[in-house]
Amino acid sequence: MRRRLPFAACLAFAAAAPAQTLEELRDTVRDSARATRYPLFVASFLGLTDESELSGGRFRIDGDPDTDVSVLTLPLHREWDLGERAPRLLTEANFGYATAELEFADLWAGTQPGFETRCNADFSALAGFVGVGPLFDLGGDWRLAPLAVGGFAHVQSDASYEGPGAPVSAALLDGILFNWDATYAIYGGSVLLRNDGWQWGSARVLPRLRYDLRRMQPLVVDDPVQDEVSTVQWLVGRLGFEGPTGWQFGDGGVDWLADVGAKVFDPEAAKALGTGHYFEVGGGLRWACDEALPGLSSATLNGAVFYGENFSGWTLGVSVAF
Repeated sequence: MRRRLPFAACLAFAAAAPAQTLEELRDTVRDSARATRYPLFVASFLGLTDESELSGGRFRIDGDPDTDVSVLTLPLHREWDLGERAPRLLTEANFGYATAELEFADLWAGTQPGFETRCNADFSALAGFVGVGPLFDLGGDWRLAPLAVGGFAHVQSDASYEGPGAPVSAALLDGILFNWDATYAIYGGSVLLRNDGWQWGSARVLPRLRYDLRRMQPLVVDDPVQDEVSTVQWLVGRLGFEGPTGWQFGDGGVDWLADVGAKVFDPEAAKALGTGHYFEVGGGLRWACDEALPGLSSATLNGAVFYGENFSGWTLGVSVAF
């Protein structure tokens, strides 16, 4: 699915009457941005910061233009025992940071001779989410958790222009498509189905399936074009494996880890982002370090590669558990 990002809204300038005022031209850009669902692109990008199952990393989404994306997430999970007859309570906290870098050879795609404009556009999002819900025992080590999720996020756009059309482009587009910031309230829900693991020889197998829905409610925006409620949905499936390596490091054993996963976006979000799905294949090593490092239970070194529809990337990192 190759996409024309909603930034094609700037091409509305090509059809505008020369006698229009600057503000009338900016209204034309706003109308085109709404028609091409520009706010949904922002919401879909923001949704990348809310990932509890797959890894963050560096991705490239092929499209028009190509987009380089970096995602860093810190998911935290804890279960609480509410008593013998009550389901356990699952709580989540997820903090995420994402950036998207886009480069346009000419914003006007050659339709405005003499106004050619090169543009480097960066988007960044910082978000925090909290989820809570009961964890029901379905039997056979299967668990089901419906979660209510809420949080806040801040999105910022920074762009620079070069070329003979740079002053006009900045006057038309700044505050609407580029060079703005906004704050959002985010709310929605998740449904998690998981198995606590079954033995396969010396290894444990850990399947998980999760559906997420988020609504992005603007709180503070720079322009009315960003003041639109948008909904994003995605589905994640993951199959994890772990087992002993037989190695010892200090007083703690070392386990090997491996996993495969897939993420599927709803059709509208897929169109906005330029990718409908992607796969992750990864692995790593986990050290039980509670004896050597009091206060920590384990330290993990892991890596993964990503591939999918117009999508590729990788990640490498270290994490700790308390």
